[in-house]
Amino acid sequence: MDDQEKELYLSKKAEHRPFDFDNYYKDIQNETFKSTIIPIDPTTAEAMVSYYQQRYNHRNRLSYDDVDKLKTLRQTIEDTIQDKFNGQPVFCRMTNRSPKDGEPSAHIGELQQYYQEELNSLTATANHCKENAPSACDDIANLKMVAASAAQLRSLRCECADDVMNLLLSSERVFVDTLLALNCHCAEKSDGTVSWSTFLILREWNEGISGGEWEFRVFVHQGQLTAVSQYNHYCVFPNLINIDLDQLLDEIINYWKEVRGFVAATSYILDIVKLTTDGAWKIIELNPFATTTGAALYDWKEDSEILMPTQPGHPQFRIRRELCEGIGEYLEIVLLPGMLPLDARDRPQDSGPWVEYLNVSSEIDVETSDKVKMTSFTRMCNVL
Repeated sequence: MDDQEKELYLSKKAEHRPFDFDNYYKDIQNETFKSTIIPIDPTTAEAMVSYYQQRYNHRNRLSYDDVDKLKTLRQTIEDTIQDKFNGQPVFCRMTNRSPKDGEPSAHIGELQQYYQEELNSLTATANHCKENAPSACDDIANLKMVAASAAQLRSLRCECADDVMNLLLSSERVFVDTLLALNCHCAEKSDGTVSWSTFLILREWNEGISGGEWEFRVFVHQGQLTAVSQYNHYCVFPNLINIDLDQLLDEIINYWKEVRGFVAATSYILDIVKLTTDGAWKIIELNPFATTTGAALYDWKEDSEILMPTQPGHPQFRIRRELCEGIGEYLEIVLLPGMLPLDARDRPQDSGPWVEYLNVSSEIDVETSDKVKMTSFTRMCNVL
């Protein structure tokens, strides 16, 4: 690793470290969901990376020691779910991000059923309202997007350790972040200053988050709340376009004023949610105020004066009122094919749970490098 690469890795870590979940959870724990933080040591991180590289990148990297590490991690997760959450469902994430792009344990037929039920409910409501007040939220493409978003969120509900492992080990987001953590670790070792900080976080599952309709991204620059956007900026949500936005913005501002004292940074992006169960506000996570964090309905360049104003002003609040451009094509080409029942699409027979990949003994061969060689598997694309 040359000096330029080392500087790049360590600068990224320095920028994001204050916003790693394990670093700020203790400060906001009364304003967020109950969470348990599980340390991931470098050898376990290497095992996770090796699994992904072998299964999805077709590189022979997985060793027997890696397999043992993964099975130990699975047992730790199962024990934590039972001991800390009384066996109730959890949401999982890593230090930086969640594995929302991972392959869930739920059979695709179950997700299809959930998606169809959501779509039927949304369609019935839209048909009842559209004669008097037609809007973009009644468009069938938008209704499908809202239903698919709800199904995607539902797919992250983990009832056991294998559910967690399936998401973690199939997520490109987790793979990229874990690989970056390992590269930072190597850079620090070469400097003689090692500070390993990678964790798995299990969080209580809360049905009140629903389909993400009431999630918001709050931009805070130099101690000033400058802008708010709906978090899921691909959907037109009926409840949002029919609500008093000034009143909702006042709620968001007032909640931010209640919790801002718990945040050490002066510039940050705060994701919050209003629970549909009891109307309570909760913090989801903190993010760096940087272009590496998505700007939702804003643009870091075009809206720089809004996000980073030179003079204090009233915060802007943006929600989507018109269909997202290209949403119809995205649904038909990318999203909805992944929601078809199993017998209606060409799904690879060797795609499936993480542990099945390890247990295909007839396809395992030990090379002289002590790496486990397995037949390459074709990844099932899950892009709900």
